Amino acid sequence: MKGDFTKITFNPEKNYSSVRMQQGRVLLDSDWNEQADIVSSRIEKEAQDIIGRSGGPIKGAGFRISSGIADLTVEEYEENSPTDAESLQPGDFIITRGRYYLDGLLIENHHNMAFSAQKFKPNLDELQANGIYLIYLDVWRRHVSTIEEPSIREVALGGPDTTTRYETVWQVKARRWLDTAIFVNDRNINNCENEIDDLLVRGKGRLSTEFSEESEDSLCSMASRGGYQGLENHLYRVEIHDGGQLCGWRGESLYDTSNSIFKPCNMVNASSGEINASGDHSEEGVWKAGQFVEVFSLNSPAIGILARIERASIIPSPFIADPKYSLKLNKDLSALDKENLRILHVASFKWSRDNGSVAFAIESPADDSPKAVKVKSLGRDKTLSLQGGDWVEVLDDTCELRGQAGTLATIPKNGVDEANRVITLSSDVSGHKNEPNPRIRKWNRSESADPSDLVNPVTQGLINLEYGIGLRFSSVADSGDLFPPTDVGYGPNIIRAFRTGDYWTFYARSIKTLQILSKARPEGIDHHYCSLALIRVTAGEDGANKTIEVIRDCRKLFPAATEHISLFYLGGDGQEAKSDGILDEPLRVGVSRGQWPLPDPESRRYRVQFSFADDVSSLNQGYLSTERDMSSKSKGPLILPIEPGGIVQCWWQLGSNTTERQGVEAKLVDAIDHSVHFHLPIRFAAKIPEAPIASDISYISRDCSALQDTDNVQQAIDQIHHLASLYYSEGNGQEALRDPTKPDSPIKLITPLTVMVANDCGPISGALVEFEATNGFLLGVPGTATGSFTSEQKKIPATTKDDGLLSCYWILDGKSGAMYQEVVARLTRTGRYPIHAPTSTVRFTARLNSIDAGQVSISPNCRALAGTRTVQEAVDKLCSMQEKEPSIHITKIQYMADDEKTFANLDIDSSIRADQLAQGVYITFDGKIDPNSIEDNLRFSWKSNCLVILDLPYTLGYDNEAYFGTTPVTLKGSAEVLKDNQNIIKWTPSDDFSEVFLRENIDYGLGQIWQAHLLLKGRSIWSQDGLYLDGETLVGSRGLAAVTRRNMLLPSGDGERGGDFEMSFRVTPCMALEVVLDPFIVAPGGSTKLTTKLGISAPAKGAIISLTSSNQNVFQVPQTLTIAANASSSVPIEIKAAANITAETRVSIRAVYRGVKAEGTLIVRPRA
Repeated sequence: MKGDFTKITFNPEKNYSSVRMQQGRVLLDSDWNEQADIVSSRIEKEAQDIIGRSGGPIKGAGFRISSGIADLTVEEYEENSPTDAESLQPGDFIITRGRYYLDGLLIENHHNMAFSAQKFKPNLDELQANGIYLIYLDVWRRHVSTIEEPSIREVALGGPDTTTRYETVWQVKARRWLDTAIFVNDRNINNCENEIDDLLVRGKGRLSTEFSEESEDSLCSMASRGGYQGLENHLYRVEIHDGGQLCGWRGESLYDTSNSIFKPCNMVNASSGEINASGDHSEEGVWKAGQFVEVFSLNSPAIGILARIERASIIPSPFIADPKYSLKLNKDLSALDKENLRILHVASFKWSRDNGSVAFAIESPADDSPKAVKVKSLGRDKTLSLQGGDWVEVLDDTCELRGQAGTLATIPKNGVDEANRVITLSSDVSGHKNEPNPRIRKWNRSESADPSDLVNPVTQGLINLEYGIGLRFSSVADSGDLFPPTDVGYGPNIIRAFRTGDYWTFYARSIKTLQILSKARPEGIDHHYCSLALIRVTAGEDGANKTIEVIRDCRKLFPAATEHISLFYLGGDGQEAKSDGILDEPLRVGVSRGQWPLPDPESRRYRVQFSFADDVSSLNQGYLSTERDMSSKSKGPLILPIEPGGIVQCWWQLGSNTTERQGVEAKLVDAIDHSVHFHLPIRFAAKIPEAPIASDISYISRDCSALQDTDNVQQAIDQIHHLASLYYSEGNGQEALRDPTKPDSPIKLITPLTVMVANDCGPISGALVEFEATNGFLLGVPGTATGSFTSEQKKIPATTKDDGLLSCYWILDGKSGAMYQEVVARLTRTGRYPIHAPTSTVRFTARLNSIDAGQVSISPNCRALAGTRTVQEAVDKLCSMQEKEPSIHITKIQYMADDEKTFANLDIDSSIRADQLAQGVYITFDGKIDPNSIEDNLRFSWKSNCLVILDLPYTLGYDNEAYFGTTPVTLKGSAEVLKDNQNIIKWTPSDDFSEVFLRENIDYGLGQIWQAHLLLKGRSIWSQDGLYLDGETLVGSRGLAAVTRRNMLLPSGDGERGGDFEMSFRVTPCMALEVVLDPFIVAPGGSTKLTTKLGISAPAKGAIISLTSSNQNVFQVPQTLTIAANASSSVPIEIKAAANITAETRVSIRAVYRGVKAEGTLIVRPRA
C-alpha cells in the first residue's frame, strides 16, 4: 500500500475485534484503516474456516474453464451480454462468470470472458506448445489511488484526492504440465491441486530495524545524538526492486557444486571484471545490466566480491537449454581464488520516507525523447515535488500486473522544466510509452550511497539509512521448504529469498521513536493460488488449428447451508419372510437438514417415493402399503408426505414363488414434480429363505472314519472342508545322465521334490511330512540346495512353511543298476486338521540314463532333418526352425464408449451395439502402419485389407421368418491409419450403411443379436519398417481354470508373418430412443408435453437430441433437446398446436441421437 498514511497498525496477534472512537479526540487515518483491516481479516478467516482454502457455490460458481460457447450451461450463458467469449479464437477458452473463494477472499468474474482477454492479465501468451496444461488462479490485492483510477477523485473539491482503494486482482494463468498431448495414465489427473505447491512457497527474506550509531551530520541539525534524529514524522517503506539472495548467503545443505542457486563461472579478465557464467536462477533465467551479483570461490568460506553488472550478452552456443553469458562487472576480481568460481544473484532494494506515496501521472512523452516525460502536475509543494537530483521510478499498470519492477532513473540538476511540466531523466523510459496509466514515483536515497548505483544491494550487516535509522537484512536458511530442488523455473516463488515487490513499512517520530522490526516477514504482496482445470492443447505441426480440450475441472464446489437436505436410512433392510409374507418391520427413512428435522411448512415441499427397484421383475415385486395389515396396497410407486419429526415409513409384502432377492428404493422428490430428485436413493433388500439351516439337520456317520465326530450336516460339511491332503507340486519325472568317467558316483537332480499340504480353506503350515527313498537311494537335506549327503538320510521328516510347501533335494544312487528310482512323501501329522488318507501320499520317480542325445545316431527320412546324424543334432535343428519371423502384431481392439471420451475393449464373443459399431472400430498394433498398405481409393470397400463381415439369416422366402443358416455380408466401409497415432487403424462404416442399417435395426425387426467378424489380411498389411502382419491368434481362458469365458490371447502371432487376423463378436440392437407425447391427441390451440428417453444414461456432457416436426405450421419444436448427464430422460417441454386447424391432422415428431432415430405421432382433432 503506497498511500499517504501515518502508520499501519493492524496486528492480528493483538486479537483486537474493533476500534472504538472517543468524543472530542483526533481521528487518524490509521484508526480508520485498522478497523477496516480487522473486519476484513475476520471475514477472510471465517470464510476460510467454513469453505476451506478454495471453493465455490454450486449455484453461482464461476471460473469454470470451458472450451467454447456450446459447452456453457444455461446458468452460465449470458444471452443479453455478449462479450469477447462470443468470438472465441482457435486455441483460446472461456472463463465463466460467477463467484469463487480463495483463502477467504471473494473473487468475482462478472461476465464470461476469453482467457486471452482478461482485464488483469495483459499480453501474456502461455499456450504456445502442445501438451497438458494446468490452469490455475492467481489472486492478490492491489492498492489503487487516483493515479491508477482517476474516477476515485471528487472533482468538485478542485483537485485534492481523498481516499484510496484495495482492488482484488485475479489472473487465470497456465503452466505446462506434460510435454505430450496424449495422456498415458491417470497418475496425476486426480492430483492437480498438489501441482501448485511450489507456488505457495513464501519468500524467506527478513528485515530488522534498529538505531544506528552512525548518522549523517548536518550543520543545520538541532537534534541530539542517539535515537531517531529526524525532525519530521515519517512512514518509511523498504521495497525489493530486483529479487535475489542476500549477499554472502550460503545454505548449509545447498553449498555444493551442482546447486542451481550458485551458478558456475570462469574468469576472463580479473582486473576488468570480465567473466563467463551460466544462466541466472531467476524466472527469466537471464543476466541483465544493473543487477547486483556476488562472485566467490568454493575454496574460500569468506564473502566474495559484490559487484554490479555493467554489460551482459549471450555467448552463441548450440546448447540453447543452458546458455552462457559474457558479463562485465564494475569491480576488480583479482583478489579472488580463480578455482571453483561461483556467481550469486544479489537482491536490491529501494526506500521512501513517505511510504512511496509521492507519485505523478505521466501525461505523455515529451518531444519524442526517450528520456523525457510530461507529467500532469509537479506536486503540492517543494518538498513533495519533483526536483533535480531526485531518484525516481517510471512504471505502468502492465509492469504492476506482471509483478515486474519499473525503470529507475535520476533527475539531472536542471532536469525539471516547471513551465512545461517536462521531466528529463537519466534512463530510457520509452518502453512505458504505450502502456496504461504510466506514472513516475519518487524514492529517497542516502547521501552515502554510491552515486553510480540506481538501487541498493541487499547485504549482510547494518545498513545506515538516514537520521540514525539502521536496517539489517537476513534470510531464513531452511532448505527444506525454501528451495525446492526441482521445477525451479515455475511461478514467482522460486528459489529467491527476496522477491520483487516484497516490502516492509515502519514509522519514525520526531520524539526519537522508531518502530522496531525483528526479522519481520514482508507485508506483501501476498499471492494466493488454486487449481482450476487441466486442459489438453493440440495443434498442427505449424501451430495452426489449435484446439482446447478440458480434461478435468479442478474446482471445489459446495451447496448453500440451507440446501443440505438429506435422506437417511432408519431401518427395515435385510429382512426375510415367507412367500407372500409381510415383513415384520416397516421400511423407514428420515428427512432432515443436518441433525434437525424439516419444519412445517418447508417439509410440504418434499415427498418420499417408495418404488420397486428397476432390476426386480414385475411378477416378483409384491405390494407396498401405509398400513401394517396391507388393507390398502399397491404395486407402487407409493408417494408419502413427511411426517412431523421427519420420519416416513411404509410396509412391504414380498412377491410369491421366488427365491431371488427383492428390492425397494426410497427417493426424496419434489411435492409437485415427482421426477425431480434431491438426494441419492436408499435401497432396501429382502428375500424368501430357500431352505432350513444346515446346523439344524442331524447327520449320522456310518462308514466314513473322517466324519465320526460329527452329528449334523453343518459339522460334516465343515469337517470335509478341513480334511488335509498332500498335493504334488514339482520334481517328478526327472532324468539324469550317468557320468561315463565315474559311473558309480551319485547324481544330484536339479529340481527339488516339492509337495503342498492344504485343505479347502487354504494351505496348512506346520504339517509334518516324511520323505523316504526306496531301494536305499540317498536324499538331500530339505530346504537347502547344497546340504551334506550321507547314507543314513533315507527318511527325512520336516514341517511345511506358511504357504503349505515343503521341498527336499534328491541324489540318485549311481551304484544301483536300476534305471527307475523312487521317493515316497507321506503326510503324517497336521495338528488340528484331520488327514484325508487316500490323498496323504505322493510318489516321485526319476530315471538314470547312461548315454546322452549326442551319442544316439539317427537316419532321418524327412527333408527338414537332412544332414543330421544324431538325436542332439536333430533336436537343435528343429529348435532353430521354430524361431519366429520378424513381424508386427495386433495388441488390442477398441471402440468409443458412450461417454465419447474413453475407449472400451472389443474381445472375442463380446458385444457391441449397432450405433457403437457405426462410430468405428480401432485396431492397435505394436508398430507404425504404412498407410499405403491399408488405404485405397477402390470403389468397393470389401476388396480392402480390413473388413467387417456380418452373418445375416438365410431364409426360405421373403415372408418366411424361419431361417436355417446365415450368409456372410461384407459391410461397406473404409479403413484409415490415424494421423496422430500411426499405430492405430480405424475401420468406419459408410454413411449410407449407417443410415440404412440403424434404421433397419430399429424399424424392421433386426433388433436381435447377430454374429460379426473382423478380418485383417496379413499378407498385404505392413509397417513403415517393412514388417508384415502376423495375425494368427489363439483363443483361451485367462486366470483360473474355473473361468469359462474365452479371450483372445493378444498380442497376435504364431511366429509366421503374413497370417490373417480374424475375430468374431456380436452386434446387439441400438440403444433405445423414445419420443413420449402426453397427451398425443389435442384440440386446435391445445398443448402437450414432449419428453425424449434414452435406453442408457447420458454421458458427462449430456446427450443433445435433434428434433424435427413433419409440419412446422401445426406443431413447432425446438431444434434440440438436452438430456442431463447421467440421466435417461429429458425434462418435459410444452409444445402447442396451431389454433387454425379445421380438420384432423397428424404430425410426426422425429428425434435423432448418434444415428439412432425415434418418432412419435401427434393428432390435432377439432371438436365436433
